[in-house]
Amino acid sequence: MFFLRRARYLRQRHHRGGHSFGGTFCGSGTVVSGGVASHFNFSEGGEMMRRIVCTAAAALLLSGCLLESVGPLNNSGRPYGAHWFKEGMTREARRADLAACGALNGEEKIRFHPEQISAAKKPSDPNEIAAYVRLRDQVGLCMQGKGYIPIGDIKFLNDCDERCMYP
Repeated sequence: MFFLRRARYLRQRHHRGGHSFGGTFCGSGTVVSGGVASHFNFSEGGEMMRRIVCTAAAALLLSGCLLESVGPLNNSGRPYGAHWFKEGMTREARRADLAACGALNGEEKIRFHPEQISAAKKPSDPNEIAAYVRLRDQVGLCMQGKGYIPIGDIKFLNDCDERCMYP
């Protein structure tokens, strides 16, 4: 009902010679440049087009907000297993310890058999990701028990330096 009254008001204002859309033409206060508004004749049956443009503008503005909440991207390129360091270690020794702690094939990119993930999955878990994270955390505790220390931010896999010994 509000939109119909608003459209009628804008039509009357337009016919009286007033400038209807001076840079803000979305009813919700979304600001879009006046150049875009001049390409559409919103006062003559263009209500649907106005809604489409406003929705698209709002979606574009909000998509940046959503991406910001995800956090920074992992630019280090080093997997979870590469973040474990022990004085005097070699990559081969770390891989053997990762395998002994339950990582598939001892690779730095921690993987598990599907059976392991299914066994670790709780009924309250919405998917396998929570089970994977629990298994990965168990590998981390095992690595700490073997004398390894985490390098950088283990949660987001950032800040891994040359001690990580990963190409």
